Amino acid sequence: MEETNKLIAIFMGAKYCNDDTKEFPKGYYMHDKFDGLESKDLCFHSSWDWLIPVINKIYSINDYYIYKHKTSGQFENEVFINTKFIEVTYESVVEFIQWYNDDKNNR
Repeated sequence: MEETNKLIAIFMGAKYCNDDTKEFPKGYYMHDKFDGLESKDLCFHSSWDWLIPVINKIYSINDYYIYKHKTSGQFENEVFINTKFIEVTYESVVEFIQWYNDDKNNR
């Protein structure tokens, strides 16, 4: 879970700070959302408040439509938001980000 949460944080623009200073403790930072959080503290897998902005970003990327056309992943049509299925939605997000990163690297 930690590795895939890190993958999502980086996709969302977070930067990891290795320095452990008083001003900036070690952790992920992004526009005050991730305020020096370690990967074990990222909650994309368990919180809709964390996951929904990721889904919104995915939907806003033009490559999302290429992904829908090329794959038969969970993101076909739309993601149904239901707290009972956060794990399924989370896995779909990870699947898309892995595809997106691979696709970007192969261009």
